[in-house]
Amino acid sequence: MIISWILHSISKEIAEIVMFRDTIDAIWKDLSNRFNHSNGPHMFQLRELATALKQRNQDINTYFTRLKVLWDEFAEFHPTAVCTYGAMEKLNDFYNLDQVLQFLTGLNDSYQPIRAQILLIDSLPNISKVFSMVIQEKRQHTLSTTTIYAIAAATSTSTTQPPRSKKPRPFCTHCK
Repeated sequence: MIISWILHSISKEIAEIVMFRDTIDAIWKDLSNRFNHSNGPHMFQLRELATALKQRNQDINTYFTRLKVLWDEFAEFHPTAVCTYGAMEKLNDFYNLDQVLQFLTGLNDSYQPIRAQILLIDSLPNISKVFSMVIQEKRQHTLSTTTIYAIAAATSTSTTQPPRSKKPRPFCTHCK
């Protein structure tokens, strides 16, 4: 029954190759030998793309999303293990550190102040928190810049207008 299901799940050409195998194990080994290829070149390519990725003229969200897609695809090739002794937590901390450093390295130089602040933190936060910190800094910088321009515009328009002549205060002729 399982052999029938496998044979109907694969293409006709491949089924013709394995249909005369006696056991599921023999079919599986034959298919595995033919189609199970190393993921090394693909993993290398993903790592190379992630390492070379820089923010340049991309906005911060686009840059981070592209990095995250590469990291997630790369993570698909890592075996997952359950560990009750804390080793997995240490490994995850290492992966997080690697991602944080890679993200900060690719940022434009305009983010140097927030990069320096983050790197001074004893225990670096996870990549999502670091991304959030960078976004908040960007918003704060944008707000500060907008405020400075607004103040500059207000002061420049007030100095270019002629001074207002003072009007005399209203004076009541009845009670003085």
